[in-house]
Amino acid sequence: MMPRTGREVFTVVGAIAILFVTTVGTSGGTAYAQDDAARNSQHNPYRTIENWAKLPEGRPWGSTAGVDVDRHGNIWVAERCGANTCAGSNLPPILEFDPSGKLLKSFGEGMFLFPHGLTVDKDGNIWVTDGQGATGKGQQVFKFSPDGKVLMTLGKAGVAADRPDTFNMPSAVAIGSREFDIPHCLAFDSKGRLFVGDRNNNRIQIFDQEGNYIAEWKQFSRPSGISIDKHDIIYVADSESESVSKNHYGWKRGIRVGNVKDGSVTAFIADPVEVATGTSAAEGIAVDSKGTIYGAEVGPKDLKKYVKK
Repeated sequence: MMPRTGREVFTVVGAIAILFVTTVGTSGGTAYAQDDAARNSQHNPYRTIENWAKLPEGRPWGSTAGVDVDRHGNIWVAERCGANTCAGSNLPPILEFDPSGKLLKSFGEGMFLFPHGLTVDKDGNIWVTDGQGATGKGQQVFKFSPDGKVLMTLGKAGVAADRPDTFNMPSAVAIGSREFDIPHCLAFDSKGRLFVGDRNNNRIQIFDQEGNYIAEWKQFSRPSGISIDKHDIIYVADSESESVSKNHYGWKRGIRVGNVKDGSVTAFIADPVEVATGTSAAEGIAVDSKGTIYGAEVGPKDLKKYVKK
């Protein structure tokens, strides 16, 4: 979860869409109708696997927000150094696991304050945002090779500003402008349409390659994370409804699964925590080629795995 100061928009650097904070606006558009009775009623065809990813002995899980799956089927996660921050820690926050949960690689120690969004591009490079800044560190986006070599750095270390060469709380990367209220996640479908999780407006906004607005969807609840697989199945994580959120009552937290072709919601994995005051359930979300879902959790400090029953 990111602190709620200011407003977030996304910018484009080359072919990279990056979310960051700027000065709160909303925009109109065509909404997808959703029967109120069906908000939380979809069946759950998945079972949860906890404690599947193994950290080195003695290292506890911290908050996780960014997760993605690479072309080899391995799972990458941005983990906040056993806490909800990496400030003062020398633990590596960028972790690679194989599907069995074996830790294959870790790097990035001493580089981050608040690792947040993580995306693996088609070449296997790892993009990670650092969503906070202090004392000459943070407020940046890093591109790493799969071996942890820094290939590119965007933004100025520790500087939060709304200028072409700076970021203010960068939260996600997609490999674009309307105004949003805390947009928090990005994903592209097979047609190249950009899906933006406009979180505090409790909707997804959809754009074409030229940045033209297409539609808004509210049936996937309050989006903290979005992933779209090669079959155009969309997976949306809601970690804030009826907890952090003060404007989305009646919707339950969890993961909603649907189809980008018609906007239908076909499955719902509910947060097992009935009552929460902070972020709960998955915030970041990724899906592998077999349809296994990975949920990165900030509040519970965990990385959950969901497989078909």
